[in-house]
Amino acid sequence: GATLSVISEVTYRQMWGNKRPPLGQSKAKLRTYTGEEILVKGALEVEVRQGDQQQRRLPLLVTKGNGPSLLGRDWLTELRLDWKNTYYVRESPALAAVLNDHRAVFKNELGTITCAKAEIHVNPQVPPSFHRPRPVPFALKQKVETELERLQREGIICPRQFSQWAAPIVAVPKNDGSVRLCGDYKVSANKAMICDTHPIPRSEDIFAAMSGGISFSKLDLSHAYLQLQLADSAREYLVVNTHKGLFEYTRMPFGITYQPSFSGQWTISYKAWTTLQYISTTFSLRARRRKNTYVRWTRC
Repeated sequence: GATLSVISEVTYRQMWGNKRPPLGQSKAKLRTYTGEEILVKGALEVEVRQGDQQQRRLPLLVTKGNGPSLLGRDWLTELRLDWKNTYYVRESPALAAVLNDHRAVFKNELGTITCAKAEIHVNPQVPPSFHRPRPVPFALKQKVETELERLQREGIICPRQFSQWAAPIVAVPKNDGSVRLCGDYKVSANKAMICDTHPIPRSEDIFAAMSGGISFSKLDLSHAYLQLQLADSAREYLVVNTHKGLFEYTRMPFGITYQPSFSGQWTISYKAWTTLQYISTTFSLRARRRKNTYVRWTRC
């Protein structure tokens, strides 16, 4: 959070009108998260009271422009807030309209990217690597089997009888009590994979492209990698070995070296994604509906 408490000069004028208290000089230097300097117009002390607490005089900075007000750590150390009973609820009609107009994008199911499939390229001089399944802790065994059944039911994995390639699985506990299954491909396919050298966009380049924008949105693809189908030729390299037998992935699994680079390449070639940096949310949602990808609205 912010170190110091701040209001804009517009808020300063609105609060006190013609009876504005004079601003004193301040040596404070403020910067945004991305490093831009914020001009400080001055400082003052204000009377502050929270609930039935004793009134205090606390410092307040006034910045140039019409930015948001920030409650800094300097005030939080003085005000004893009851965080357990502090809530902020705001229902936006605009959000409800967007969710309703694009409900096909926000389905609670796995989407499928239809414009591309993931190819895997391996070095033919590297011999196949087959690994036995690792023992599953008894406490996680039922959860692992439940997750395997779910992945089969959704068509993400399917049984395989024979394979020259196989990686053991790693069960990662999740906050909701379930587990995420990942193939430990560092002992198998990752050793033979020829990685794409396509550059991943830097945050500085993205911020530069967004410069001058007015409306911004963030879309979180639900199970993003799993929405990307694997080419048939790639499946044999990404087989996992479990206590229930061999399974091959039909979608991009977690844990392969090729993942970030291919995702970056598809992201850049997918014009609607880069357009999202500076165009409207509506355009991007319509594009995703055409591509049959689904978005998790609770994280947008």
